[in-house]
Amino acid sequence: MQTIETHAVIIGSGVAGAIIAYKLSQSGVKTIILEAGPRFTREDVFERQQETWKLDSSAPYPNTKLAPRTDPSDPSEDYIGNVGGTPYQADHLRGVGGTTWHWAAACHRFLPQDMAINSNYGVGIDWPFSYSEIEPDYATAEKELGVSCEDNADWDSPRSTPYPMSAVAASYADLTVSKVLNGNGYNLQPKPVARNSRPYDNRPQCHGHHNCTNVCPIGAQYSGDVHINKAEEYGAQVLADALVIRLETDRHNRIKKAIVKRPDGSLLSVKANIFVLAANGIESPRLLLSSTSETHPNGIANSSGMVGKRLMDHYGSKISFDMPYPVFPGRGPVTAYADISKRDGDFRKKRSGYLISFINQDTVNNLTLEALQHSLDPVEIDTYLSDLALRRLRVETSTEQLPDVSNKVNVDFNKRDSSGMPKISIHYNVDSYVTDGVEASYNDVARMAKILGATNIKLLGTYTHLHSSGTLMMGHDNKRFVADDVGRSHDHPNLFIAGSALFPSVATTTPTLTISAMALRTARSILTQINK
Repeated sequence: MQTIETHAVIIGSGVAGAIIAYKLSQSGVKTIILEAGPRFTREDVFERQQETWKLDSSAPYPNTKLAPRTDPSDPSEDYIGNVGGTPYQADHLRGVGGTTWHWAAACHRFLPQDMAINSNYGVGIDWPFSYSEIEPDYATAEKELGVSCEDNADWDSPRSTPYPMSAVAASYADLTVSKVLNGNGYNLQPKPVARNSRPYDNRPQCHGHHNCTNVCPIGAQYSGDVHINKAEEYGAQVLADALVIRLETDRHNRIKKAIVKRPDGSLLSVKANIFVLAANGIESPRLLLSSTSETHPNGIANSSGMVGKRLMDHYGSKISFDMPYPVFPGRGPVTAYADISKRDGDFRKKRSGYLISFINQDTVNNLTLEALQHSLDPVEIDTYLSDLALRRLRVETSTEQLPDVSNKVNVDFNKRDSSGMPKISIHYNVDSYVTDGVEASYNDVARMAKILGATNIKLLGTYTHLHSSGTLMMGHDNKRFVADDVGRSHDHPNLFIAGSALFPSVATTTPTLTISAMALRTARSILTQINK
């Protein structure tokens, strides 16, 4: 087996791993990034999108034998074994740059109350530090990702700095509905997004191509490869198609090496002084649980028995309705405005808060399917689409979920995926705290539609938002938590964890900016440890 040595190894090249790699290599730390998936270019992805019949956002990306993932377009796909009452939907990319290649770029901060939910409302788990402690890292993360928003947008998270850029131009639909709803008990605001409203960080201004959640064709929207490229400029080495199959420890209980599998089946041993696990909220616990040995029969970093447990996500609903007049959805970015009036309040003692986002996507595909179900002839289909495609709006709601040890990621050693790794098994349920929040959010959307004069309100379904969190939770007590307040494993002093797996709470908003802020905090702590 070939062996290579370096100072720091980062497992996973999504936004968390990319930022940490950048910060370490910028400080002169010899760093290797191990990514299970392949490397691809924006041009290749965009071309594949034009060629595929599949409509899901992962379709243009490679799904390799070494780094398999879910395929939302294949009903028989079984990458994840669901054993709970609520099917858990996952759709993470495995490739250099990670899942930020296909996202809507929302970059919300948490509220201070979100990080102290137990202290404020008697439910959930508090973070091991306050909002004020991570606020400077939020500000830096917004600069690193290039976040656009209006400084007077009322998101209720205290700020020490202005946004790097003003908001991306709002769509006609956003302006129309916000003008009506904001005078009727709602508070629609432009979303903070990692999308350029002007040229920034060698990336162009958004052109409104409306392709954000598959791939931004011009790179105006941030993706994790931005910081991977920066890390490489400072000497970091990226090994793509390099699946870490286990971690091994030395007699001092430090991580001594990562065993890597390559596409040809050969193995590589990578030794380092520092290891950073930044795969994601599902793949990271899978690796730790798979790394069993005589010394660690329950896997790495698992003396607490909490690896993989307390899985949380944002559970919500998709709703559509037809406006009484044209609002022309589908022009500009896919989502730009949200109602923030129900994220926080005393109701959180009993049910979830929620965020309501207006989705600026055209609905031609769904409308075509509807027309075909009505057995319309071609002329009637054309009339049907010409009318409703200008009027149909879609809304998505996002609720917070509390940590529950019965919601968990596990591995099944009796079953293997195409790479040879133990298959992922997920037990997931949502309780009344969540479902009551989902019901309240639907009732709110129905009220919005009534105020707007809309008709044909439809619940299109409930779903997880693909924000797997909490499975390697941080906290001060090593008997209850996997990592400390900077992401350092309680069990192994040279193993750091990055990403939303660390989160003690998920709030109602997307995790990416908080992941990035935590990555900056973790990178700083690693450098302090190295320099001691």
